[in-house]
Amino acid sequence: MRASKTAQGALILVALLLIFFSTPLSHLADGIYSPADLGQIYAPLNLDVSYWPANTLPFDVLQMIHPWLLLSHDQVQHGQVPLWNPFNGNGVPLLANFQAGVFSIFTLPHYMLPFNLAALLAALLKLFSVGFLTFLYLKQIGLGQLAALFGGSAFMFAGHNVVWLAWPNTGVGVALVGGLYFLERLLVADSENARLFIGSLVGLCLSLTIGLLAGNPETFYFCALPLPIYFVFRVVLILRQSGNSPQTRRRLIRVASGCVLAVLIAAGLAGAQLVPFFEYLTHSAALLRRKESWQLALQFQFWPLSIFPDVLGNPGQRASLNLIGLIDPARINYNEVNSLYVGGTTLFLAVIGVLCRLRQVIYYRFFGIVAILWLLFAMNIFNVRALLNVIPGMSLAPYTRSVPIWLFAVSCCAAFSVDALTNKLSERRESWQRIVALTIGLFMLIVGAIGAYQLIAGQSGSLIAQLPVTAAQVESHVAVLVTHLNVLTLLFGAALVVIALLWLSQSQRTRHWSGAALIVIVFLETGYLLKDQNPTIPRSLFYPETAAIQQLRTLSQDAPLLVTGSNLFTANLNIPYQLSLVSSYDALDIRYYDELSTALFGAPGPSHSIARFDERGLQLFSIATVVTNDTAFYTDAATTAALTRQAEQHFYNVYHYDHAVPRFHVVYQAISASDDQQALEQVQRSDFNPSNTVVLIDPAASAVHFSGLRSLSLGLESQVVLNSETSTTLQLTAAADQSGYLVLAKTFYPGWKARVNGVEQPVLRANYAFSAIPLPKGENRVEFYYDPDSFKIGAAISLSSTILGVLLIALYLRRR
Repeated sequence: MRASKTAQGALILVALLLIFFSTPLSHLADGIYSPADLGQIYAPLNLDVSYWPANTLPFDVLQMIHPWLLLSHDQVQHGQVPLWNPFNGNGVPLLANFQAGVFSIFTLPHYMLPFNLAALLAALLKLFSVGFLTFLYLKQIGLGQLAALFGGSAFMFAGHNVVWLAWPNTGVGVALVGGLYFLERLLVADSENARLFIGSLVGLCLSLTIGLLAGNPETFYFCALPLPIYFVFRVVLILRQSGNSPQTRRRLIRVASGCVLAVLIAAGLAGAQLVPFFEYLTHSAALLRRKESWQLALQFQFWPLSIFPDVLGNPGQRASLNLIGLIDPARINYNEVNSLYVGGTTLFLAVIGVLCRLRQVIYYRFFGIVAILWLLFAMNIFNVRALLNVIPGMSLAPYTRSVPIWLFAVSCCAAFSVDALTNKLSERRESWQRIVALTIGLFMLIVGAIGAYQLIAGQSGSLIAQLPVTAAQVESHVAVLVTHLNVLTLLFGAALVVIALLWLSQSQRTRHWSGAALIVIVFLETGYLLKDQNPTIPRSLFYPETAAIQQLRTLSQDAPLLVTGSNLFTANLNIPYQLSLVSSYDALDIRYYDELSTALFGAPGPSHSIARFDERGLQLFSIATVVTNDTAFYTDAATTAALTRQAEQHFYNVYHYDHAVPRFHVVYQAISASDDQQALEQVQRSDFNPSNTVVLIDPAASAVHFSGLRSLSLGLESQVVLNSETSTTLQLTAAADQSGYLVLAKTFYPGWKARVNGVEQPVLRANYAFSAIPLPKGENRVEFYYDPDSFKIGAAISLSSTILGVLLIALYLRRR
């Protein structure tokens, strides 16, 4: 009976998901579930100048998430592990950047299916995983079918899980809900039932592993934090209920030992991802950028959006103006603010649990306290952050990544209220308490409407004035806003009527259908409201192969492009076209490359956008082609006669830099730098010429060949021929008239190795951020390849953890 009800619950959740995904499902033949139509704002990709994107916000998906998925798919199809991205920043780690989610279970469809099917299936799996596990957890702690379904659907379609669906964030929630579910099973299971005990431990381990590998370490950090707190809470409760008996203590010690082992094995299983990630972190510029100020506080002014999320517009609706993006564009957007949205009905049900005989229900009290503590943390009330920042890593993670804790706690509290209402647990309450509860609901609705009106009156007018919009667009925005307010007001009012009916009805059938109605209402408030937030676009707009792109590919000749100016090209957008770009962005960034780019080009922030012209930078980064519509940049560049216009487009020009230094070349002079500061100064010296000299930050190695700067001997010539190139290997033939160095415009990073004529040679850090290999006189066969020890160590840990887990399971079952 229990299994059939579980299957029934799963089918209902799937039915809701089919409605939620109805748009992409109906366009499988001609559409793609992707915001890649945002690429139409970039001149080289534009097919129709009048086109307006379906959602103007998810640039990260366009510029990072989907390009990385396409690159990983391509490398897997060629039998390679997706370790390295050769197209950005003269080469950057791919697997190690974590957000690429190379080993995520939600990335797996992209390795086996066409992108249109894979993107849809991955999104469906993310939502179903968090929703179904929430349903199972609520059933496990004793809630009825309807209440568990309500909680599962409320959390499944909550703001964070929907608006961040195309990012890795949603999948990380498996660690939270799966961890709680399997912890609960372990704590209440009979320890003599070996299969149940082992199955729960395996479930806990896999939930943590799936969440960890999903691709967002900050969200995982917060999703994992409640698990030990919940474990302690439940252990204390069990000991109280059992009278602290020795038998119970022994059982709990066994459970705690199993949980520790499961956590360690989960970390081990993720070793192939974690070890490269920590290596990248130690060589990254990210930790230098992030300070405690990174943690923004939840702004109270946006509280009306908890009932009416589109009051300040929605970037996912063409007829609506995105006003929220104008308030603080660098730090505030629709997704960040409305991550907290769970629907007015769910909030109301969570609050009235106090009046539904739930004040003594220990789980309701626990999740209620968690929700209140989260609000104190998010809003930094009483300067809570200063206290919590003593926890390692807390000061580096923004509160927005902790939103799943709030949403899950509120969904659980609301589910308890639904359980009380549908199972007559609240019938002994006095009439005045029911009246008070409904009054609270009306108060929330009225105050929410007043707050929404104040936001509209106080902010909308001044914000709209900042936009170049017509009267017709404003009228359309107002019409959408009025509809939004009316629909959500009616849904909240309908929820109050249903709740009143639940209190008054004596019929179990009426209660059953009323509970089902609450599930429908919360779905309409969340899932249906946001179902097209992640758009379905025509296939023709998914990274289109335009004539402009073909021209750039021809002109660049595989050398990195320098792109500067507005609406041209941004970091990682080049990956689907296999164009190389100087810019790179993955939230970590290799520190040496970042520092050199900033010193030469004045690049603000992690994306290495170019702020000023620097000819030395063009040479060091081996740039032969410049794409720009930045007149100030070209004015600076015009002082050199080395820029020749190759092509002229409507919105930009393409120039060839005639003094470009080849990506691979041999030099016979070297300068030894004793430290980073000296090396950075040397590469910026006016008498430094990258075409015949290299700065090495390895005095011991460089002293073997040279002592300081030597004059170039006349008549010395070299030739480098590129025989083959993949993402992780280079095969070259380099001829040298005397011993020197092969300098490669490939980012210096651990794991790159070299063989010259079959003999291992050291890879040296050259010109501050690049690579060089000692080269003997004569014709040399050079192999430059990426073979990171971090990945091999991590893979060995993952394999060992798998074997250890299987052996421990076998031994335990054999003993039992």
